[in-house]
Amino acid sequence: MKQKFFIVVLIFCSFFSQAQTFYDSTRTHISHTSTVCIPIPVSGLPSKIETVFGLASCCFNITHTFIPILVIALESPDGTRITLASGLAGSGDSLSNTCVAMNGVNGDISNGNTPYAGTYIPQQSLNVLNNGQDPNGIWKLCIADTYFAGETGSLHNFSIQFSFYPPPDPPQPIVVCNYCTCPGGVDTCDLLPDMTASAVCI
Repeated sequence: MKQKFFIVVLIFCSFFSQAQTFYDSTRTHISHTSTVCIPIPVSGLPSKIETVFGLASCCFNITHTFIPILVIALESPDGTRITLASGLAGSGDSLSNTCVAMNGVNGDISNGNTPYAGTYIPQQSLNVLNNGQDPNGIWKLCIADTYFAGETGSLHNFSIQFSFYPPPDPPQPIVVCNYCTCPGGVDTCDLLPDMTASAVCI
């Protein structure tokens, strides 16, 4: 009995210890002033994604004559949509083997430049989608060409990856105020708005 239980646990752990990736390799044309949404079915995952198990990354291969006019978004089965990248720098070229994850080693994708390659931090957190929803269903990568001129391109493929303990959001940078002062001459204090609330306004 113990041996059977051990085998079941071993199979379960081996199944879920590795990241699970879902691909779509349908080449899709991106024409000017249009939005294309490419569906990717996901099945066989736990019924809830959050901090223990959830979406960890999204990767895509895109060529386009003018990358800055693209808005790239990811939509989950419950209809929540986040912007992965928009208003990117560079005159054109590609997003080649480009991934977004909350631990992107190349930093914020907004600060990158073409040709984009490697892993970046997306403009909106992937963890917005790890909201307790059931991940099994249809996910969509949506790409909008926001300019009316004849700029065109193609999505060659994309993938989404789920894993245990997806990367948390990176810590927010500490904002230093060089011209602020704290009461009593202390070094640190809460920065509060300089306003007074009153029930009587004259």
